Amino acid sequence: MPLKTGRRTAFAAAAVAAVVGIAWLLWPAQEPVRIAACPLPPPAGPHAGMVFVPAATFTMGDTVYAEEGPERQVTAGGFWMDRTEVTNAEFAAFVKATGYVTTAERPGKKGAAVFVMPSGNVNLSSIASWWRYVEGANWRHPRGPDSSIEGRDNDPVVAVSYEDALAYATWKGRKLPTEEQWERAARGDELSTPVHDQPRSA
Repeated sequence: MPLKTGRRTAFAAAAVAAVVGIAWLLWPAQEPVRIAACPLPPPAGPHAGMVFVPAATFTMGDTVYAEEGPERQVTAGGFWMDRTEVTNAEFAAFVKATGYVTTAERPGKKGAAVFVMPSGNVNLSSIASWWRYVEGANWRHPRGPDSSIEGRDNDPVVAVSYEDALAYATWKGRKLPTEEQWERAARGDELSTPVHDQPRSA
């Protein structure tokens, strides 16, 4: 799932409940020989499947939602980031190699938050209008115990907590992006003005 940083309360819920925290992973920044807008690395090597996001100073935050403020100038150094979200197949390889058990699968009250499209006259500013806790939901069963990821190897993995995302990133020898890095990548070339829709250059 690529998602823009912002609307922090909703984003945090999505990240913890549905991955959005894994979403893109970073390799310690190494300046490439040629700096272009997100240059692609060779198909093999330490940066395969990643893009380089050049360093930039930009206005972070927004004034539309209180939790996104205040607007401030920040500088993000150049860094490598995965071009796509972590897929079910990639996460399955991690689980197979390590025997890792996600937080939604551990003993106790098992389950995860599942996205539900609101209908009717509901409060769209409330996270509860968009997400429902579903017992039995986890990355293998993203909408509940009767659902499956069979045939969905290339779909983004969901129902993964921050702890799960961090474990995956550590296994890959990478790290999760900071909020500044995430917003820098999500803004693309739109660095000086508030962005409410993800730019095509992101």
